[in-house]
Amino acid sequence: MNTEQILERFIVDELLLGAGAEQIGVDDPLVSSRVLDSLGLLRMVTFIEERFGVTIEDGELIPDNFETIRQITEMIASKQPTSAD
Repeated sequence: MNTEQILERFIVDELLLGAGAEQIGVDDPLVSSRVLDSLGLLRMVTFIEERFGVTIEDGELIPDNFETIRQITEMIASKQPTSAD
C-alpha cells in the first residue's frame, strides 16, 4: 500500500468508523467537510508520526496541510529523508 492508501484506510476505518464511506478520494476535503475535526486531527497526527516516523511540528498543524489526503501525503514526503541524504 502506498501512503495515500494507508491514510485513506486510516480515515475510513478509524475516523469515520466505516460510516457509509468505502473510500475517500485523494482530493476530497477533510477539514472543511469536518471529516477531520480537532480530535480527528490529533488522532491523525499521532498515526502519521507513529506509522511514518516523522514529527509534525505545532506550526504545521494548519488546515492547508490536512485538507486532503494528497496534501497530507506531500507533507509526509517532505519530512522523510531522500535517498540522496
